[in-house]
Amino acid sequence: MEEYPKFWKKAIKGSVGGRTLNKKGDPEEFLLKGDPTNPKADVDAMVLEIKDAEAEKYFKKNNKPAIIQGYLIEVTDHTLSLDETNAVSDGYLHDLLKKPLSRMKVRVNQFTSPIPVARLLEMAREANKPIGTIDYLSGVIKKLEGTSYNVSSAEISGVKLKTIG
Repeated sequence: MEEYPKFWKKAIKGSVGGRTLNKKGDPEEFLLKGDPTNPKADVDAMVLEIKDAEAEKYFKKNNKPAIIQGYLIEVTDHTLSLDETNAVSDGYLHDLLKKPLSRMKVRVNQFTSPIPVARLLEMAREANKPIGTIDYLSGVIKKLEGTSYNVSSAEISGVKLKTIG
């Protein structure tokens, strides 16, 4: 038998919203805010608590895109440090952009979301980086979007999710 409560956290800098069931079992919207890279940030503002199996099923069904994209991830203890794979600062991206493309590729290939790569691409264009860098970053974005946005179904902890329409 699964243990509750379960905790879900946002894994990106931007706000993440969605729908969940409140304590009474009624649907309600949530908005998680904060910078997961800031050690002084309010961790509780970035974590959502799921009380039971019914609430978990509703949560997964109604927040499928955010879960599939990795904006929301399940954690066993909400005091754990947040996953920073995709949540990188502008300064970090500027430093990454200073590296040769061959060295930049190693880190860029670790991203699992198109958002930080799109930020890097924008910086590369502003810095007038070579067309090879621009083309490479554009290709990575297309690849990440293709694997994420074209998902028609997924199974997360036994809950089958499908796109409608």
